Amino acid sequence: MTNNRKAAPDSILSLWFRHSFVLRHSCFVIHLARDIWISLFHNPAVTLAPDRYAQMRDTARVRERALFVSPRIPSELELQARWFAGDFGKRFVGTGGDQIDIIQFGTWNRETGPDFRDAAIRINGGDPIRGCIEIDLLDRSWETHGHATNPAFEATVLHVFVERSDRAFFTRTQSNRNVPQVCIDLATLPEAFNPNVPLARPGRCQAPLKDLLEERVCSVLNSAAQFRLRQKANRIRNKIDAHGRNEALFQEIASALGYKENKLPFTLLAQRLPLRLLRENARDCEALLFGGAGFLETPDLESR
Repeated sequence: MTNNRKAAPDSILSLWFRHSFVLRHSCFVIHLARDIWISLFHNPAVTLAPDRYAQMRDTARVRERALFVSPRIPSELELQARWFAGDFGKRFVGTGGDQIDIIQFGTWNRETGPDFRDAAIRINGGDPIRGCIEIDLLDRSWETHGHATNPAFEATVLHVFVERSDRAFFTRTQSNRNVPQVCIDLATLPEAFNPNVPLARPGRCQAPLKDLLEERVCSVLNSAAQFRLRQKANRIRNKIDAHGRNEALFQEIASALGYKENKLPFTLLAQRLPLRLLRENARDCEALLFGGAGFLETPDLESR
């Protein structure tokens, strides 16, 4: 994890652990989120302003330049984290035209093999199919990474990728079983890990706004705030649908405690050590968190 301060490396994790009582009061937070959700999506007077702002944002030609441009494609690790969080949704159309629904996103695989195990999908409304899910940036990675001949990938039921190649690539296991494919669209991603921030100086938006009345400027800012809140509500709703309220709250708290630099690592930590696992191992949960974060040294047994 990135650490720009001289504090002990376990300071953020200790804060998270010592303030875990927040999880016991999750009902209040969840009900508050529900009230916000209802006010945003069931009150026409409220949704009208952010809808207008969204339309203006999509069609406007004047916008602040980003401080720096993020890569066109996120890292494979970030892609996996966003998939697991439900940011891409749960319903997809496979490359062969089949309707593919995600029933269970599964759990992170810490061993060799596909990225997620114990997952479940449904194809064209049929019976649930249980197995593993592999996520790659490119469709050809199934072949170039040697998954087709690797017995560890035999239980794969879905191959997810971002970029299509010039020619079709088929995903088959060692037993020559065809694995359904889904191509996901990065344009659907919320800006959860987007590093782009406006320049800290007056920009191009200043000119069209400077002559507006104060109440008009406030109206635009309020609409922008409601629009952003609605985006966050959508993202959290997807996470709740994918993993339940408690796990969603747990992951959101972890992400918040990561602040700007460690948002992704903390999200990964919460996904790989879910709340259910920590509750089942309450006496060892602090050790699990520090170990998962890489702060525990492996003992040298040969020197003993």
